[in-house]
Amino acid sequence: MSSQAELPHPFFSPDLGKGTRSYPLFVPAQGSAAQFDVGDIVLCVAVGILILYFGVGMIVLRVRGRHGSELVPNVEFWKDLPSLIKEGFVVTFRTTRAKLRSATGYHPYESL
Repeated sequence: MSSQAELPHPFFSPDLGKGTRSYPLFVPAQGSAAQFDVGDIVLCVAVGILILYFGVGMIVLRVRGRHGSELVPNVEFWKDLPSLIKEGFVVTFRTTRAKLRSATGYHPYESL
């Protein structure tokens, strides 16, 4: 054994043998209230809105007689979303690169 004291495992309290467990990542310590950050609240609201959007949209489309993949609200938008995201990144990258080159005076074809 080493002379240094071993640190307790981060998920279990030193009282593990006494039948108590501590999960600090999931349960607040005794005497402290659960605290949510702004990001936690925004994420919960966004997930709730998405669930509501898809749930209500699927019910409405089902009542209108749609079946299968036609039940997804705005299915064409969701199919196009990956390519739209890619296009957004490409445009942003090209615009940023062009502005950086014009600001620094770097022109790679002048050396040819």
